[in-house]
Amino acid sequence: MPVFSPDSFFRAGGFFARALVLLVSVSFMFSCAPRKPDPVITPEPVIPEAPFGPAESMDEFLERRLNEQYSSLDAVFDIPENPLDESYVLISHERPVLTLAQEATSFAGNEQYFAAGLGSRGFRVWSDWPCSGAVLPEAEPVQEVWWDGYSPYICIRGLSPERAVIYDLRDCSKAGEITSEGPLEKVAVSLQGNHVSLVDKGNRLWTGSLKGDFEHVATLRYEPLDMAFTPGEGVLMVADASGWLVLWTLPDYELLDQVQIPGGPFQRARFEGPRLVLEGWENPDLLTVWDIPGARELDGDAGRGRFVLDNRVLYYVPAEKQYIKKVLMQDRDFRVWKDKENLTIRVRDLDGEDRYYCARSGSFLQDGAAPGGMEPVEVDAHGGFTWKGAEYRLADPVMVKEDWVLLARHIPGSGYYLWWTGNMDNLNSREFQGQLPRRDSIRDEIPPDWEEVK
Repeated sequence: MPVFSPDSFFRAGGFFARALVLLVSVSFMFSCAPRKPDPVITPEPVIPEAPFGPAESMDEFLERRLNEQYSSLDAVFDIPENPLDESYVLISHERPVLTLAQEATSFAGNEQYFAAGLGSRGFRVWSDWPCSGAVLPEAEPVQEVWWDGYSPYICIRGLSPERAVIYDLRDCSKAGEITSEGPLEKVAVSLQGNHVSLVDKGNRLWTGSLKGDFEHVATLRYEPLDMAFTPGEGVLMVADASGWLVLWTLPDYELLDQVQIPGGPFQRARFEGPRLVLEGWENPDLLTVWDIPGARELDGDAGRGRFVLDNRVLYYVPAEKQYIKKVLMQDRDFRVWKDKENLTIRVRDLDGEDRYYCARSGSFLQDGAAPGGMEPVEVDAHGGFTWKGAEYRLADPVMVKEDWVLLARHIPGSGYYLWWTGNMDNLNSREFQGQLPRRDSIRDEIPPDWEEVK
């Protein structure tokens, strides 16, 4: 069979005529075909009790994981049982890292639909389909999952690299089995199950059906990253590591088009309806989103989370930063020294780092300070101290309740450190206003800026 050259197709026919035909045909396949049929629940499911319980959407699962692993900020503003214990809370603005599964082997999908291989525990699915997952016969460990999120058919590979089982997510039943001449790399099943395609270790593309009878139709030049059928079952799409997107028409598997997407090489790719999302090789957060019918790159699509499989632990990192809370058990006292010669102040901060400030302005000295004689300075429980008649403050009260004060100290690059202490200054009662202080100067007479924390 021929090895497809990236230039061969463009020599046949006029470019504009071919582009027009491609745009019309692929757009029709995506727009006219239903996204997927309504789920059908059989009266007698093959597996009476699914191993993972009832089906759950991916949005629900991610929200539940976030609440389980990152507690609400509200608890910070409740007086603890022992307010004077050696601990404080760090509130940082960052992308949380959610642990989704242990002992994971593979995954497929995005924030709307998702499937994960979980070794001997089978595979788990989060989608609108009734089946939430299954276990292979004799608990054979799942090594790979292939699924486009639209089709009710999901392909699962166990220990044998040449064999895979296709399950029907409408009732968790076995719909077919694939046996390849070489180790399987990618498998795709069409929406209605009329077409099955696979790529083996030799980059050979085979096509057939749920009943088998596979035929070798092409040999790919580069490593395939993802493969999928259009919802209307009119086109097979393959994306490879070098950025080539190759399209074949069905059922004859004639080459329709091939185009190289800029920005490669890529390490991962996934088809999402009429779009192809590719992760950069050096920076997986750098995404390229390709409009397949329009044959163009899309802008403004950086707001996406990322799934990571590292050492058999499956993580999800949302696109948006959030304010998250961490409880730290360590010394929360400040240590301060004064340098009379250079008029600088040295602070041993809550994170253990030394920071230097100008005594006159109270501003942070980015380059540190000149060496000089340092003398210790006494600091009160509220992070305040005095030198040469000037008052300095390292922390500010954000809430006063009963006999306790909640103090906050902002450290650039880390976040806000908060802790409770006694109301020794007899401050008036004050409710939390939804803001935290950020000081540009530690001089007490210069007020801090306040940042909204949502």
